[in-house]
Amino acid sequence: PSPGTLWYVIANHGNGDAVNSRLCFSDPADSSKSTNTTVPPIAAGSEYKAGITSSALNQWGVNVAKGVLLTVDCKNEVAESNEKNNTYLYKP
Repeated sequence: PSPGTLWYVIANHGNGDAVNSRLCFSDPADSSKSTNTTVPPIAAGSEYKAGITSSALNQWGVNVAKGVLLTVDCKNEVAESNEKNNTYLYKP
């Protein structure tokens, strides 16, 4: 792992394949400070692993040292069997 990189894993626990979606990274105290990236399709039972640098997040006002809220399907574009498992609060 690279220093200064926030690594994450997105898992598809559903029975069907997931289509492209958006992953948002935001300041837990101020959602206007955010950025997002595309998550590729994920087969049922599979995972997608990636990372984003602290400097990339800082450009959008998200300070990793204070925490980051990660939200999968943040634009609510994907129909899911469970919409309640799309967020994770990273606390350093």
